[in-house]
Amino acid sequence: MSSSYRYAYITAVDLSIDNGPGINEREFVKELLASYGERIICIIPSPSRPENYSDSRISYVVNHRGRNPFYYLLYLFSLFFKVFKLHRHARLDALVFRLDLFAIEPIILSSLLRIPFFLKTLAGYTGFSNLASKRQRLISLVSLPLYRIATRRAIAADTVSAPYILWQKFIYRLDTDKVHIIRNGANLEMFSPSNKRKLQDEFNLDRFSYVIGYVGALSALRNIDTLIYALAKVNQEKPVALVLVGEGQGRSEIEALVEESGLSANVFFTGAIPYAAVPSYMNLFDAAVDLTCVPMKIDQTILNASYSQKIPQYLGCGLPVIAWSVEDNNFLDAEGIGKLVTIGDTVGLTVAIESLAGLSDVERKDMSSRARLYAEQEFSLNRLTQKRFLLWDESMRKFLKKGEAV
Repeated sequence: MSSSYRYAYITAVDLSIDNGPGINEREFVKELLASYGERIICIIPSPSRPENYSDSRISYVVNHRGRNPFYYLLYLFSLFFKVFKLHRHARLDALVFRLDLFAIEPIILSSLLRIPFFLKTLAGYTGFSNLASKRQRLISLVSLPLYRIATRRAIAADTVSAPYILWQKFIYRLDTDKVHIIRNGANLEMFSPSNKRKLQDEFNLDRFSYVIGYVGALSALRNIDTLIYALAKVNQEKPVALVLVGEGQGRSEIEALVEESGLSANVFFTGAIPYAAVPSYMNLFDAAVDLTCVPMKIDQTILNASYSQKIPQYLGCGLPVIAWSVEDNNFLDAEGIGKLVTIGDTVGLTVAIESLAGLSDVERKDMSSRARLYAEQEFSLNRLTQKRFLLWDESMRKFLKKGEAV
């Protein structure tokens, strides 16, 4: 029995677009091809922005153009044809999917090819919860039953959060332990420490004794307003600056709140920036703040989750992180590489900012070094990709040993 199984990785995400899914999948696929190119075939929509990313090693199919109904059908036909052709020539052992709108790809392809499949970064909460838009709620009438079928038929799946696993077992009616935690990672060659003081001088931040920052969407889900309230209470004898990197529909409200709070001289908005420039902006910070919190309803219980992609990037840059005290973030406190604050506690957030700002230079350097080391140990793309391949290979061995039918 071969232990070098051959897989096809299939995602509907356009890797050339510089949004969250596009960047995350791009980094993952690059690492897949670099580390396991002889064992993996990546099947991806053709790039709409090839100047951002394109790779001759990828098997491209028709781009669905933002899931335009006509082009989405073309995408599906193109995908099915490509997979059948590759399987005929390369004899795939299993398929790996990042689920799309309706989860029909794994159900159909696995059944027709008679080979098993895995699910990567299993998600779905926003579309199946009270956070869903009207359009998402309509789509969920079809997609939720299909998601349940796909998750039950998958050999194994991974997701980014412990609360997410509990929610998925509830909503998808899973009664097994097939879902495993594999956290978000970061490109640690790209996200690495650089000369902070030099950068702060260049951006005219040298007059502040401490700089905290945030990178991402300016939206209510990110609790930027709570951060502004907390900053307004910080002792400014040694002035503290806040740099907000990103854009969003909530920007005008945040700008108004900054002005009302008398913080116009302390808060800086960069607007949207290219992905390639993000590490330089992160390295302006002395510490980062990530107040992402997703309250997941499981029957009558609420579990708070935080599965931010940015935290591994911040740590890669050697930045301590201030975050809400939820299970996903406990490691920040345990490893001494950040501060945890009770959800919604503005005073606690102020105390956390002042605590980090009050550290000596030696203490700051020590915390920065530990943050970087932890990122290297836990969040490197190479390590997380190895973890996925171990999961797939071990699950395949167990599946074939049992002699289960697809």
